[in-house]
Amino acid sequence: MELNFLGRGSAFNVLEGSNSAYIIEGNSILLIDCGETVYERLNMYHLLDGIDHVYVLVTHTHSDHIGSIGTLANYYFLTFNQKIHIVLDYHSKIKEDMKTLLRIFGLEEHMYYLETPDILDNQFKAFKAVRYQEITHCPQLISYAIRFDTENGEIFYTGDTNDITVLKSLLNRIDEIDRIYVDTNTSSLPVHLNVDLLANTVPEEHRKKIYCMHFNNEDCINKAKNYGFHIIKVSSQ
Repeated sequence: MELNFLGRGSAFNVLEGSNSAYIIEGNSILLIDCGETVYERLNMYHLLDGIDHVYVLVTHTHSDHIGSIGTLANYYFLTFNQKIHIVLDYHSKIKEDMKTLLRIFGLEEHMYYLETPDILDNQFKAFKAVRYQEITHCPQLISYAIRFDTENGEIFYTGDTNDITVLKSLLNRIDEIDRIYVDTNTSSLPVHLNVDLLANTVPEEHRKKIYCMHFNNEDCINKAKNYGFHIIKVSSQ
């Protein structure tokens, strides 16, 4: 399973746009996160044309991952009288935080659906099921990685993390893994996976399964490329 991307930038990398992935099948779209630039790009690339069912997986509530979800939800409800499906982990705090955010964005509870990941079981041909895994990112928020169960093996999407041990655990069962999408950074801030640490952790023979994303600058992209990792590309199709 290959994810398409609307942006590949970190929070302060405005040139690359908010990191967000998507899958489209028929009249359904599945988004991973809905950051500040996502709604604009969905419309710019006409990706919502003919889409009746919108599912948004939320990794955490930093604005570069959730900043335009209110606009997306309002657009579907006010324009088409349809509700988007916001898919959250089972944790009650995440649910309450999301309700608060959406209320601030002007959305009442009858204007959207809050779902748990099992709503997506066998709904898309690309994967059989999707589940969250709690992961460390920053002390202020609960954050999650996403695991997709596919016919070709597991797809692991880090969201945002600073925990290299999660990646090490995946490398221990690399034969079960199809792809690992990893937030990659050169910043000294301890909230993402440093690209040099990534290279020191992943043997060269396994780097073909690592797809770097969430870059903070061009230097990070070039470093990841030189180390032999895949660089995700932004697609409008």
